[in-house]
Amino acid sequence: MPSESRGDSAFLRRVAIVLAVAGLGMLAWYIVDVLLLVFGAVLIAVLLCALADPIARRTPLSDTWALIPATLGILLVIGLAAWLLGAEMRAQISELADRLPDAWRSFEERLGATDLGERIVSRAQDAAPVAGSVVSGLAGVVTSFVGGLADFLLIVFGGLYLAA
Repeated sequence: MPSESRGDSAFLRRVAIVLAVAGLGMLAWYIVDVLLLVFGAVLIAVLLCALADPIARRTPLSDTWALIPATLGILLVIGLAAWLLGAEMRAQISELADRLPDAWRSFEERLGATDLGERIVSRAQDAAPVAGSVVSGLAGVVTSFVGGLADFLLIVFGGLYLAA
């Protein structure tokens, strides 16, 4: 009988280990967003520290105070890139918005030239979203954008905090 109880306890220990590993996997799955935010903050902190260290060595600034010029330098580079590329992107988006209606009409004409294409076009027009679903879709886009912006700010401020 004692050998059976040892076998049972070994089996129960294995079951407990499998359940613990499965539980940790589920926990990681549920908090993956938080883990990604922490990972992003750590990456920002490493980048800031890598830029602040040479500044602190070459100037009388401490490591913490050297983060300010490093952060301003990164913001300057990002702002400069947005300024240089922003005008080109605006021009391309404007051109795309001008060309899209003509391209859509041309596509509908080519598709409507065949019997099958005509049926597809008519069904697509019947299935067009109503105004309410467009508004709810737009609300979803705005919500996603605000959530992404909040995540970005959390990562940046978390990275600044960790670097300091």
